[in-house]
Parts: sequence; C-alpha cells; structure tokens
Amino acid sequence: MSDCLTFCYENAAERVCVCLQAKTTKKIVLRLECVEPNCRSKRMLAIKRCKHFELGGDKKRKGQVIQF
Repeated sequence: MSDCLTFCYENAAERVCVCLQAKTTKKIVLRLECVEPNCRSKRMLAIKRCKHFELGGDKKRKGQVIQF
C-alpha cells in the first residue's frame, strides 16, 4: 500500500500521472513499557493526528502575559 493517491489522464501528446498525498499528518503513537524488572509489559497509546508534536514541552495558556 503506497502513501499517495495516483490518478492518470491522457491527451493527444502525452500521458500524465499525478501522485497526491492522501494525508499530510501521521498519527502519533506512544510505546509505553513497564519498568518493573519482572513485568516489562508493553502497550501502545495512540494520540490524535497532528503536524507538530513535542514531548514534555511548555504548555500554551490562553490570556497569559508574555514576560521578558
């Protein structure tokens, strides 16, 4: 399965195939692993689609005054 949607059209002189990206974002999935030495179980936690993802960054708040 490819990551793009392909369609072709022809005219008298040439044939053109265009590849369009179906989705511009990827789903973010966290892989969580238990730290107990005798457990070590793993599970996947899916987060929504997003263009930018930062793990552990500062949170943006509404109405907060910018200080220098």
